[in-house]
Amino acid sequence: MSYTQFPAQKKPMSKKTDDWKKECIDGGESLAIYNNEGLRKSYRSKRINYNLYSDILDQTDVKQTVDPLGLDTNFSPAKMQNYPILNPKVDLLCGEEAKRRFEFRVRVGNEDAISEKEKGLNAKLGQILAEEIQNQSTDEEDFAKRMKAFDKYKNYTYQDKKELMGTWILKHLWEEQEIKVKFDKGFKDALIGAEEIYQWDIVNSQPVLIKHNPLNVHTVRSGESSYIEDSEIIVIDSYYPPGKIIDEYNEYLTDDEIDTIEKRAMRTGGDSGSDMPDATLDRRDMVDGAVDTAIFETGLADYAAPFDSNGNVRVLKVYWKTMRKMLKVSYYDENGDKQSELMPEQYKIDKNKGEESKVLWISEWMEGHKIASGYTSTDGIYVKMQVRPIQFRRLENPSICSPGIIGSIYNTNDNVGVSLYDRGKPYQYMYNALMYNVELLIATNWGKIMKLDTAIIPDGCETDKWISYAKYLKIAPVDSFKEGKKGAATGKLAGNMSSSNSSPVIDMEQGNTIQLYIGMMDHIKNELGEIVGVSNARQGQISASAAVSNTNREIIQSSHTTEYLFAEHAHVKRRVLALGLETA
Repeated sequence: MSYTQFPAQKKPMSKKTDDWKKECIDGGESLAIYNNEGLRKSYRSKRINYNLYSDILDQTDVKQTVDPLGLDTNFSPAKMQNYPILNPKVDLLCGEEAKRRFEFRVRVGNEDAISEKEKGLNAKLGQILAEEIQNQSTDEEDFAKRMKAFDKYKNYTYQDKKELMGTWILKHLWEEQEIKVKFDKGFKDALIGAEEIYQWDIVNSQPVLIKHNPLNVHTVRSGESSYIEDSEIIVIDSYYPPGKIIDEYNEYLTDDEIDTIEKRAMRTGGDSGSDMPDATLDRRDMVDGAVDTAIFETGLADYAAPFDSNGNVRVLKVYWKTMRKMLKVSYYDENGDKQSELMPEQYKIDKNKGEESKVLWISEWMEGHKIASGYTSTDGIYVKMQVRPIQFRRLENPSICSPGIIGSIYNTNDNVGVSLYDRGKPYQYMYNALMYNVELLIATNWGKIMKLDTAIIPDGCETDKWISYAKYLKIAPVDSFKEGKKGAATGKLAGNMSSSNSSPVIDMEQGNTIQLYIGMMDHIKNELGEIVGVSNARQGQISASAAVSNTNREIIQSSHTTEYLFAEHAHVKRRVLALGLETA
């Protein structure tokens, strides 16, 4: 089923039925997955980058770079291979991130907690002063050292009970969920696809951190925000093995539904749920609203199949922001002060107690999962159609909430995200084109070839015998008085004809051109380092004549160029850990 608009969300809970939730799930799929909007790079652009990192070239994209005028299709040869000069720069930054220390400490932020913390610090300070008075110390230098140590303790070490508990929880999750490994992989996503996306969820009563593939996450209505969590519809589309389906959804599936999943997954050719042949296509053949034309060679027309060709099951997770009707109830407390509190829409006010109410609509995240979902059908298994169990609300504004999904787009203002790979990709393509031409030149580099006029070879001397004399004896017999025997040359001297010929050597030497191309390739590698901010010196490629001070300065300047990438990634890590603490 195809939807052109999302169902209305300003409804009371009584009207948010299962049918309405299913419409929201199908509408989210139709709006989000097969369209590209906002600041995010298109599915095709990200897929091209990931493929290029894996040495898979998109010939159309290559041709746009090396032959922008469309003059010669030979600029984009079908057999061109990738020579990854860009990958080491990505790997270098990933390695630097893996070695960076990331120390976190929980700090309270609300006024009440800060007041309690100040009381604890005041008590500690009073203890120090009491000890000084009791000991009757007169050593001002020693007292100054103690106060300096206290100041450092106050600013960097001291934590109250809430902060200590939060830090312990995060340290436990850091090890249990292997958060460091997931952050490193997310940073690689940012360098290649200009996005990194994570999700905290509760699975079997345990907090779990998931590092999402940006290709599987689709968003709608994010405005000019570079944060994924600011979108109003978030769809995660991926394929799970049947065992993982059981692990995650066992409490929501019936026996018949589990049997259906198992039987259809056993058909290794896949199953579209229709009359289509078994070998169907999955949604990964879909690029920016159109099926990749290369797949039509298989003669198949179905796509976004509930089961892929290996029997994996398509799972669609849709999260959307709805509106919830609430009552802001005002009343007077025992001191006669007016207070207010948010209550559910079903709440009945007590006018005898002076209560008054005002209707408020606040944001609320809902979710719905669809197992074995097909784009052209609604016969999937709908589960977990509910309000998100944890809303991650803010105390100062209860309408502001988060779905538990955190991500950033590496962009500038309202422009589409640009990754390090995007900046270096044109140089990578040009390098590949030059390298391809160098291969062709090497294949045709035959050196200097002697041109032989067979008319001057003496009668009775075979050509191969004449070549042997010339090669081994360094003697080339010539019959200058041999007469021509054919056509207009009949009766004329062969020697006279050969004397008018041009140089007896055909020059097939390609060395100068090969050297020119190699020089251009070296220039491209240097330019690539300047553009992406990872110089040759930073990669350890230092010439013997380079001065130590110049090399160090080059490395430092190179690190300044890429520091914003690490800073953006560190900001994402702080947001992820903050949400993880709330989840736990």
